[in-house]
Amino acid sequence: MGQFSFICPACDRAINGKEVAHFRHIRHGKVLGETVGYHDGYGRVWGDFTPCDPNYRIWSDEIADKDYPNTHEEICKSEFELTDSIGYKAKIYDGKPYNWMQFRRLFGLEDLSKTPDKSFYDLWNSLEEFVPTVIASGTSAYHEFCFRKLSEEEKEKLVISKSDPDQGWGRELKKYVEL
Repeated sequence: MGQFSFICPACDRAINGKEVAHFRHIRHGKVLGETVGYHDGYGRVWGDFTPCDPNYRIWSDEIADKDYPNTHEEICKSEFELTDSIGYKAKIYDGKPYNWMQFRRLFGLEDLSKTPDKSFYDLWNSLEEFVPTVIASGTSAYHEFCFRKLSEEEKEKLVISKSDPDQGWGRELKKYVEL
């Protein structure tokens, strides 16, 4: 999997890892966690800022218990695994949406060391794409500079950020680096 990186909805620019950003973890239209800082592209956030949630986007379960909603695993789930996730890629089989791993499990192929035969791939490739009608799970990521300029009404809107195809690479802008 590539890196996490987002487009700021306010300025339509990628958020570079050296730029201070405001992150909200959203699942089914509800905020599960919120913090401000720099991100490393792999889901961790750090900085000299007062975080809304000090354990937001931790890499493992070392700090948080298994039910903690803002682990890396839970962020990935909100980004890619739910039918209302911005990154959910699935196909329709037997009237239901399945992503690739769900589809493999359905046929007893959870072991990735086993390669399915050609007929399995042919079946997958013949299926209709699933297109979510509502996007309500993912990450809302703004440059903190941009977030501070939003009205209270705009801040209340839970805009799911688009993924940055360049994965956060590029020149950072000074106004986004310093607060």
